[in-house]
This record gives sequence, structure tokens and C-alpha cells, in this order.
Amino acid sequence: MSGLTRQDMKRDEVQEQLLVGVEWFRENWKKLVAALVAVLLAITAFFVARIVMEGRSESAQAALGAALRLVTAPVVEDGATPDDPRAPSFADAASRDAKAVAALEAVVDDYGSSDAADVARMVIAQIAARGGDTAKAREIWEAAARQGRGTARGAAARANLISLDRQERPAELAEELQAMVDEGESELPTDVLLFELAQTLEAAGRPDEAQEVYQRLVDEFQTSAFAAQARQRIQS
Repeated sequence: MSGLTRQDMKRDEVQEQLLVGVEWFRENWKKLVAALVAVLLAITAFFVARIVMEGRSESAQAALGAALRLVTAPVVEDGATPDDPRAPSFADAASRDAKAVAALEAVVDDYGSSDAADVARMVIAQIAARGGDTAKAREIWEAAARQGRGTARGAAARANLISLDRQERPAELAEELQAMVDEGESELPTDVLLFELAQTLEAAGRPDEAQEVYQRLVDEFQTSAFAAQARQRIQS
């Protein structure tokens, strides 16, 4: 077998799971806010664990956790508690997002190049994209993709950039993704590329070709976390 270490294999597994989480977030946040809470909490737990393993400070963990509690805080009609550190809630999404971004930016300012700051930047970009500020989101993701080559953060950033491009130029992007699949020249795993390609073909108005790509993903990558999503698309 190759000279992969246990750390290498764990990194590959982490990258795939993070990409799956990002993809789920992009597709479902409008319809499944409750599920979004679970996804973000899972991402939070994972990165907090990484911070512990790599010897990051407890204060970074605490700051990131507090910021992400704001990100996932519920919007309520009455009795909002925006200043409750354990169970914050807000009267509207705009005020929640504003306070969450401020807390996330504080993590970036205070902890620089730490994993906690990396996570904070990625979530800031997600909030920006959700609010329609795709220019800000793109700037953050492009920086993360450049600086995080070969890492889970870099791969997640590239997947998000593909999502933005799919909204703006799906036909052109479909050709680019097909070339990446054919030539094997991408940091993203092939199963991820296939899933992105299928979604892009759908966006470009080529549903039959998209179904073929989903089927290829299911056939060739049966154990991929993206295969389950592909099966759902085939059956829908």
C-alpha cells in the first residue's frame, strides 16, 4: 500500500466530511433552519476537537464556541435574549447575523492564524453569501483556497467558490468541471467533482446529463458520503 500515515488518512476523511457538511449547508439552509443548527454544531464540535489535539488555547475554543452559538441562535417572536451567553435568541435574523459576525471577526482578530480563526472566516463567508454579499464571500473563500491548498479548509473554500460560479455562469462552469474530472487535475476528490458537475449540469438546463453523472457517482464511489445524495437526486 502507499506510504499514507494515519494522520494522512484521517485528514482525507475529515476533508470529505467537511465538504459534505458544506454542501448540505448550501442546499438546505432556507428550508431546514433546525437542521442547519445541527450541522453547524457538528462542525463546531469537530474543529474544537482539532484545536484541542493541536494544542490551541482554551480561550480560542471558548471564543469560537460563543460565536457559533450566536450563528445558530433561534429567532423568536417574543422574549428574545441576545445577551444570554448560553442560550441566545433574537427578534430577527438580521440582528442575529450582525452580532454573530462581530463575534466571529473578534475571533479572527484575537487568534490570527489559528484553526479557530480559520473556522470563523469560513462562517463569516457563509453568512455573507446567505445575505447576498457574494463579493465578500468570494474574497474570503479565494483567500482560504490559496492559503489552504491540500487542506480541508482549502477544499471547502473551493467547493463554495464552485457554488457561486454555478449561480453566475453554469454553462461555462460545467465545461470546466468536466475537464477537471477527465484530466484529474483538481485538489477536490473525484466524487466531489462529480457531484458538483451534476449540480452544475442541472443549473445549466441539462438534466439528462446530470442524471448520468449522478449515476456514475453512485456506481464508482459507492462508499462516498456524496453517493447517498446522488441516489436521492436520481430518485427524485
